Amino acid sequence: MRIDELNLAAFGPFTDRVLAFGETGLHIVYGPNEAGKSSALRGLKALLYGIDERTLDNFLHANDKLRIRGFLSTNDGQELAFIRRKGRKNTLLTSDGESLDEQALTPFLQGVTAELFETLFGIDHQALVHGGQEILEQKGEVGQALFSAALGSHALHAVLAELDVEADGLFRPRGSTQTINSALKSYADLNKEVRECSLSSREWDEHRRALGRTTKELQKIQSELTDNRIEVNRLQRIQRVLPKLARRRELYQELELLSDVIVLPDDFTDRRQQAVHALETAQVIVGKATPR
Repeated sequence: MRIDELNLAAFGPFTDRVLAFGETGLHIVYGPNEAGKSSALRGLKALLYGIDERTLDNFLHANDKLRIRGFLSTNDGQELAFIRRKGRKNTLLTSDGESLDEQALTPFLQGVTAELFETLFGIDHQALVHGGQEILEQKGEVGQALFSAALGSHALHAVLAELDVEADGLFRPRGSTQTINSALKSYADLNKEVRECSLSSREWDEHRRALGRTTKELQKIQSELTDNRIEVNRLQRIQRVLPKLARRRELYQELELLSDVIVLPDDFTDRRQQAVHALETAQVIVGKATPR
């Protein structure tokens, strides 16, 4: 069954409010709180199954004036336009206001009762909060059969049990080896490591200033080291020549002792040898001339 149009002609807070669903596809009816979404849902149920005898949707329109119009269709081409009024009998009318048998809805409802419709398709917020668990637990044979068929399974409990096992393997409130628990622990450990490796803005600023001071001190030390290396090289050179300087001093002292010595000419050696030779010759001659 397809709901092509819902006309809340006189129901709840509505007067001639038309919700048209002519085009195929999913339709979402939305609005702010108290806009009438729940009233529209009650109107849809009332259209299909009748307005409750003790309805609370008669605060704007009197009971005998309550009217809901609808247009339904099926995949095989059947269509039905009708009106629902409040009453104890003959509440289904044609578009012209003529009485219409309730069986006219049978091809469209396909055996879905008002209770089943509300359970499967008409769940409002309150019903979802208070009755959702009953659906999940498959209370009621019809509900169980429909939900199992929708899941392609003969036992919804078995599917839920499998999901419970899978969920238990993913997470436990006090677990440690489950996938999510393990991931959460790793996440917490990494966060702790990040915090331990991180610095606050104050600490970072202190370290930055300390780095600046250390850098300046290093530059000063490097400059002093360069100067010291130059001085060391100078002293090493002096150390290497000290023995020669001492010898030089000794030679100067010896030279001072010879300050009165006459400086001989360059040919003194030759002249001396000549003189010695002449002396020796003279001595020989004298020796020969002297009588014995």
